[in-house]
Order: sequence, then C-alpha cells, then structure tokens
Amino acid sequence: MFVLLLYLLRIIFPVPIFGQTVTDIPTLTPTSTNTPTITIAPTPTIGSTAVSLVVSLNSSDEFKEQSFLLNFIFSHGKNDTDYYFKCYGGVGSDNYSVEVQNDSNWLNGYNGSWQNMPKFSTDSSGNISQNITIRVKFSSANGSCKITCKIIESAKYTSSGNAILSNSVYLNISNPPPSPTPTNTPTNTPQPTNVPSPTFTPTKTPTPTLSPISPSPTPTSPEATSSSDLITPTSEYVLGETVVSEISPTPVNIIKNQNEKKSNYLPMIFIISGGILLLIPLFLKKSDT
Repeated sequence: MFVLLLYLLRIIFPVPIFGQTVTDIPTLTPTSTNTPTITIAPTPTIGSTAVSLVVSLNSSDEFKEQSFLLNFIFSHGKNDTDYYFKCYGGVGSDNYSVEVQNDSNWLNGYNGSWQNMPKFSTDSSGNISQNITIRVKFSSANGSCKITCKIIESAKYTSSGNAILSNSVYLNISNPPPSPTPTNTPTNTPQPTNVPSPTFTPTKTPTPTLSPISPSPTPTSPEATSSSDLITPTSEYVLGETVVSEISPTPVNIIKNQNEKKSNYLPMIFIISGGILLLIPLFLKKSDT
C-alpha cells in the first residue's frame, strides 16, 4: 500500500528519487485524436435558370388507338418564343408506336420532322404548361410502354443537339375490348283493328214538277203578216206531266224565210247596175255630137 502511494506521487509530482535526475523521469505526452469534419450540403438555389422539360400522365392504363392526355411543363426557356414539341416511344426498344396529335394528323416524334410537330409559345417568363393529346398505335405490343418527349426552339430546329429531353413516363398498354355485337330487338307490329264501314242510306229523289211553258215573243216583220207564221204553242197538263199536242213553225224558220227573200233582191240589183253602166257611154257619145 505504501509502495503504491509512492508510485502515484511520483507520477503526479516527478522528483528525483534515490539519486535520479530530472531527465530520467518519464513525461506523459498527450495523444492527439482526429476531429471529424462536418460537411454542410449545398442549399438548392431558388429560381434556378436551368432549362427543363417535365412530362406526366393522368392514367396508368390505356388501350391502343385510344387518345389520352399528356401534361408537360417547360421552364426557363426564352421569353415569348415558339418551340416545337414531339413525343416517341413504345414497348421495349420500340420508339415508333407513340404518336402526338397535331390538328387532324398523328405524328411519331422519333424520326418525324420538327416542322410538322405541334408548336407552343412561352410566356413572358419563358415557361409553357400544356396538355397534349397522344396515342399508341394498334401495331404496338402489349405491356409497359415508355414515353419520352423533346422540345426545341423553332428557330433552331435544324440542329438536333439543341433539343431539351424530358423525363420518361410509363403506362400499361393493351388491346381495346371487342365492340359489342348489336342485337336485333323485335318490334311489336300492331294488329289492324276492324273499323265498321258506314252504312249509306239512299235518299229519295224529289220528282220534278214542270211549269207551263210561256210563249216566246214572236219577231214581227212586214213579211210575217199571216197567222200561219206566228208560234202558238198549246199545252195540255196531266198530273205531273206536260204533253205538247201541237207545235207551230219555229222562229228559226221565219228568220230563214226572211233571209231567203232578201237574197232574191241581190241579183236584180246587180243586173240594174250593170245596165246603167252600159248606158253611160251612149249618153256620152250623144252629148259629143
């Protein structure tokens, strides 16, 4: 115990013991330890000017030949500038089955011309946020379809190195369901109903009653002075009937006789006129002598 105490005192208070010098006494040297260095991660800069194109889908399953929407966000491009946009992709290594719609045309963006692709304009901040219609062709295989997009400034479309590549999105593509076969629905044909025909009741025809015939006025002329040239109808009436017992000559015969009498004077007039014309030269010769 005493020896241990001396040893501890020697360590704490190094002094020569029993003829030792100070240099002979060992000294304690503190050992240095490695201090860990703390590395601070860089803080992302808000409002980065890196140009980017991000695409996304609203669905994970689609049918072939069925159009659907793809959303893309283009950031930090040139302000108020036109850009061409294209899509391509397919199942596995296929890059030709994905098509983008431009008006009424469907175009594949893998090897299609930039000039035929849809065109969009950036806003005053150089950004575009749009939905675009795409589809997968019927000739595509079924399975996980990869879709990738590109965008390029319209003034630089001839240089493919200036295109901005998007992230890739995936969706499951399959054949469309078969169209249901229409079934013929029988139509009920209405049965004709018996419509009673109207019964016609004959009506009595009234028997005409003849009234007495009034004598027609007889034309008067100098030639028709005798009583035989006048019309004197006589009638006898029997219940519901009229019987004409005697009919005198009609006025037509009287007029005809008058016309015949007038026509008899015409030859005499021509003869007298001709005689007068023949006598005129004789009177002229006598007057000359």
